[in-house]
Amino acid sequence: MLEKWAAGAGRMLACAGVILGMWHAMPTLAAVPARTFAAPQPRSAVVIAYRSSIGNRPLLRSEVLQDLVPRLEGWRRDGTIAGYQLLCNSFVDAKAWDLLAVLTFRDFAGIEGWRNIERTSPGGLTARELHLFAPISEYLMDVVQRSHSLQSGGNSAVFLVIPYVFSPTPLERYLQYAQGYIVPETEGWMRHGNISSYGIYVNRFYPDEPVQSLLVLEYKDFNALSNRESVIEQTRRELSADPAWKSWSDAKDHEHMRAEKQAVIAEQLAAH
Repeated sequence: MLEKWAAGAGRMLACAGVILGMWHAMPTLAAVPARTFAAPQPRSAVVIAYRSSIGNRPLLRSEVLQDLVPRLEGWRRDGTIAGYQLLCNSFVDAKAWDLLAVLTFRDFAGIEGWRNIERTSPGGLTARELHLFAPISEYLMDVVQRSHSLQSGGNSAVFLVIPYVFSPTPLERYLQYAQGYIVPETEGWMRHGNISSYGIYVNRFYPDEPVQSLLVLEYKDFNALSNRESVIEQTRRELSADPAWKSWSDAKDHEHMRAEKQAVIAEQLAAH
């Protein structure tokens, strides 16, 4: 047992070191208005998946907007969480979640406050809400990168949430791959106007987990989502001229860096 604990602690420290090193190495974005950086990027997140019965799906939206959002906003104001994003599955799918909450924290130590809430409110829910929808999984994640705006979605916005597994790729190498390959690619999609925002998260305690990393993409509408593949191809052609990105692209093919799991099309109910 002690050996297993020590190995887990070693992985955690290694992951924290890689994340911190990447954080300090991130380039400063010049020519961006100061108001864009009103708050520092959060470094950690708790991602909670909830499921409801089909009969309760009509109540899910109203319950979230009327009760859960004000509660999350209160926790944001008192500093328990740094921010939140609530996504609702647009379609019925017995194999997927109905509601996804991405709760962000300034650092990993901040999750301690959320653990205190979990003792009496699983998933942050009241006893009444737990009869309507309940958490089915919670993941402690590191924030690899996020666009600065997560509140741009209008009524027509469409979110694509894609989970991945990357074992047996070592966690440290996957984090390097995320910065060298995934971030430039998603930034390219934003540059082409195909997506409005994105978030990239990696599971802190990844072994044997069904969700080891998560990509959250916001599209302007379903038409933008339908153009996803053509924009991906165009962006990759452009990035292939960059030797650094091209080396990661080749490594992805040779090393089978990750495997995509079931994606969910969703809409954003609230974010801050």
